[in-house]
Amino acid sequence: MKFLKLISGILAIFLASIGVSFMVLSQNTPAPEPKSPEDIVWEFLIKDKPMNPEVLKNKLISYKRNLRNLKTIQDSNKSIIDSLMAFVGSMDSIYIAKLNLKDSLYTTLNDSLSNEITILTTNLNLKNVQITDSQHQLDLLNQQLEVSNAKKVDLEEKQENLKSLAKTYEAMKLKDMASILKNVDDNTVMRIYFEMKPKKRQNLLLALDQKRAANITRKLAVIEQS
Repeated sequence: MKFLKLISGILAIFLASIGVSFMVLSQNTPAPEPKSPEDIVWEFLIKDKPMNPEVLKNKLISYKRNLRNLKTIQDSNKSIIDSLMAFVGSMDSIYIAKLNLKDSLYTTLNDSLSNEITILTTNLNLKNVQITDSQHQLDLLNQQLEVSNAKKVDLEEKQENLKSLAKTYEAMKLKDMASILKNVDDNTVMRIYFEMKPKKRQNLLLALDQKRAANITRKLAVIEQS
């Protein structure tokens, strides 16, 4: 497109310069003017040597012929100049039309690119929101996992402690065991019961008073049946 624009500009300037040159030449170049009829007759009358009337007639005819030729040349030059000016004008119109078309295409392309950029920006923002939300969910899951692991470790530690405590109770005498179990809640007693060896479990119940032992026995039965 830039190349065509350059060529059109150069051609328009070239043709315009030719037209201007024709105009300048036609205006500034003095054409040999033929003698007027009055001058011819005057020369005929004042010359010492009379001019042949036939010669005078021929001179007058030549004068008219020269006038006609000059008129023809002027008309031809005017026609050429008008044609050149019309051509230059048409070239300008074509050039302006091309510029307008190019501007329209650029505007359409720019609008299309702007719309596409807007859509891509919106999608990118949406993806960023989704990524942020996913990151928050991942952080929440990691926190839950950490809490779960901590609970698991704590439970394992409690289980180990409970096993160790059960072994301690297995080695106790009933009298010592009874004095301690008075200050232990029923749920803890049942946990210790399940951690003790089956042969030693009856000692745990014997260390309790009859009412409490019966109550814990009912609870143990429900757990074992479930």
